[in-house]
Amino acid sequence: MPAAGRRARALGRIAVIAATIMAGCNQRTPILDADVVTTAPSAVAPAAPLPPDNISKIAFAPPGNRGGTAGRGTIFLEVPARNGGRVVSLRSADESIVSLSPSTIVVPDGATSADFSFTTRAVQRDVNVTITASSGERTISDYLSVWTATTSFLAYTADPGMVNTGLVHRVSSDAGGRFTAGCNGNGGGLFGNASVPNAPGVTVLFAAPPGQPMLPGIYDNAVNTATTGNYLSVSSAPSCQGIGRVELHEVSLLANGIATSLWFTFEQRCLNKPGAIRGTFRVIVPGAAATGRQCFR
Repeated sequence: MPAAGRRARALGRIAVIAATIMAGCNQRTPILDADVVTTAPSAVAPAAPLPPDNISKIAFAPPGNRGGTAGRGTIFLEVPARNGGRVVSLRSADESIVSLSPSTIVVPDGATSADFSFTTRAVQRDVNVTITASSGERTISDYLSVWTATTSFLAYTADPGMVNTGLVHRVSSDAGGRFTAGCNGNGGGLFGNASVPNAPGVTVLFAAPPGQPMLPGIYDNAVNTATTGNYLSVSSAPSCQGIGRVELHEVSLLANGIATSLWFTFEQRCLNKPGAIRGTFRVIVPGAAATGRQCFR
């Protein structure tokens, strides 16, 4: 073969080898294996839904009253209200005895409670009137006790952590309760005690400043430690550095200091923890004559 032919043939083989090499270089291995890894974005878990701001409890202060008096009710939510507030409708099972104002309230946005007022009318027999609160799909209810003018009773509502008994307490003479009231043993101030058989009683003690008689009126800033001012102590609220208020509506005492009638409302708050206990106490002994004696401290 002539030299020129051999050179052409060699150049052809070189060209084929180069093309093969170049073809191999252009066949790149994919970085991602489409059979194993997807290029779709990862799914984002949805946010947990907020708990509903349902109504959870209805409370009365006090939870029992002599007919013809008034008080306050409170609606509580499970969580703070949202979306402009929670609308709650109220209804009394017997409006001839207990009337509510207003009949619709709004728990404001961000709040967990709202108040309403109630008024009771005189009754000839003790009754429990159911009060119902409705909002959305939730309906709750509790009862309010209304007692006659001759019934002795103690009723209070306490905030959580305030008392070593139930948060709502109702006891009346017509339901078997036992009541004593009058001047303290040392003549200092008034006491009222209410109990049921085979159970500890609840005692409320209060007094005016030393030397002042216990007359109907308002006793503010009453503390439960040694003081030269007003004094108030509620036995069911232990370990409470208390300050409170007593409104004495009525008091009549025998010569021995025992009360034939004693009626007062009270509120005690704790300085060392949040909360309050609010209630009313009334002793009445029908037909008993009083001498007009007063208690001094």
